[in-house]
Amino acid sequence: DIMGIDGVDHIDDIRTKPIGVRHLAIVKISVDANLTVADSHDIAKNVEQCILKDHDNISEVIVHINPVLDSDYLTHPASTLGTSRSKNE
Repeated sequence: DIMGIDGVDHIDDIRTKPIGVRHLAIVKISVDANLTVADSHDIAKNVEQCILKDHDNISEVIVHINPVLDSDYLTHPASTLGTSRSKNE
């Protein structure tokens, strides 16, 4: 579960694209804006590994990191954090 990964504040978007018989996953997540690039990269790597481990039909994962800003909580109230997902197959 992506939301169980330390450092992931919320999921902005998830999309899949077919590549032959498998799929490419494109995941956009938000993390603390004050994290270092290295820390954000580690979180992205954990997200990639989680998806590849849990989904045999995914052959590649691209993770895009967005910074969480205070204004994000005006558009993502706590009750909906992590639920903004779309999936195109």
